[in-house]
Amino acid sequence: MTLIEPEDPEIGDPVGAERPFTAECDQPATMKVFLDGTLVHTSDPDVQEVSYTFESAPLGEHMVRVVAANENGTGENYWTWNVLSTPPVVRRVNPVEQDVTDTVGSSRRNFSVSIDQMAIICISIDGFMIYTSTPIPNYHDYTISTPDGFASIVYDHLNTTGA
Repeated sequence: MTLIEPEDPEIGDPVGAERPFTAECDQPATMKVFLDGTLVHTSDPDVQEVSYTFESAPLGEHMVRVVAANENGTGENYWTWNVLSTPPVVRRVNPVEQDVTDTVGSSRRNFSVSIDQMAIICISIDGFMIYTSTPIPNYHDYTISTPDGFASIVYDHLNTTGA
């Protein structure tokens, strides 16, 4: 059993990354692909190469194992696949300006943010946390009341699921 792609048995990818795994055998066999001990793919009989692409995997360390079996016996090889978290990227914030001024008495201001993955959004005014969302998908809109005077709004994004 030889690992073809990736060649290195120790690999890492960010959450959500698609990853193909390809292995070959020196003789015709039925080849099976496992993720953490669970069978995910079985090749046709009498092949010498198998390839399987995972669309993504959960955060953490995983073992991808390939087993080849024929009348001569079995052989196997594996990869250690570390799926890592990546911080969310803020793609759009409204209002776009960093400094926003409202007149005294105007108490509502709409703030929205677009991010590239599931995340928790935290909003603080003048250093005090006023809102923490549940894990949300890529877009969220907030209407918040601000006290009279100056306030700074900070979007703080924490990766939670990577989905």
